[in-house]
Amino acid sequence: MNKFNNYVVGIIMVLVLDTQLYAVDDTFSIKLGGLILAEQSTEISYGIDAVSTVINLEDIFGMETESQVLRLDGYYRFSDVHRMEFSYYRLNSSGSKTTTNDFLLWDGRSLSAGANVSSYFDYDIYKVNYTYSVYHSDKVEFGLGAGLHITAIDLGLNAQGTIDGVNLSSYNESTSVAAPLPVLGFRFRYDITSDLATNFNYDFFALKVGDYKGNIQNTTISLDYAITKNFGIGAGFDMYSLVFEAEKDNKTLKVNRTVNGGMLFLSYQY
Repeated sequence: MNKFNNYVVGIIMVLVLDTQLYAVDDTFSIKLGGLILAEQSTEISYGIDAVSTVINLEDIFGMETESQVLRLDGYYRFSDVHRMEFSYYRLNSSGSKTTTNDFLLWDGRSLSAGANVSSYFDYDIYKVNYTYSVYHSDKVEFGLGAGLHITAIDLGLNAQGTIDGVNLSSYNESTSVAAPLPVLGFRFRYDITSDLATNFNYDFFALKVGDYKGNIQNTTISLDYAITKNFGIGAGFDMYSLVFEAEKDNKTLKVNRTVNGGMLFLSYQY
């Protein structure tokens, strides 16, 4: 990994030294398209009094691992070196399945194999970032930024079956949470030709406060082609991961969420 990082830094330095600073010619840019999820995985670990259960929502509850998501990205420059970025996309997963194993429910009761279970995991992501262009030339832009990554989670579970040995029992549980989390960002753009450019964006966040801790990582790589001065098309790949842990009153909860997929989009800028 260190050799790879040194290699990337070396490429950036060569590109920087080979170009001259210039004034930017784009003020506003917006991309609208689809995030085609190739893989998504949600693993939840929870426990009461040191007795824990680990479940994978896709494997146990039959949630979809592939789907299509509408996504919006863009930015507005208010000077040559300062810009505000925004992004939004929503990930909805649901599924139903007859369980083949016993496992603990969130309230500590036991659900026997053969139960009918349905679940959903709705995930809204809002991002607002400020980016400062440390270096900007006619071919290269390198920026650092900070902002808010707002994640809204809505999670629910419904079960019909044998609970704690009682037949024909039912169980319903849902929870939701939304919080703005600070992130640090890295931006790199390289114009391969006058019409073709590649973009690399990376956001990271990690925090531990009291009984809560977690981290977010989001990497986006895209290739943008300008059809005209104002309109373009593009494709890319997006990798997102969230890890959240909480421990309170002898109860523990850990959520590990990963989402990987391709992107196709139309773009407009002026």
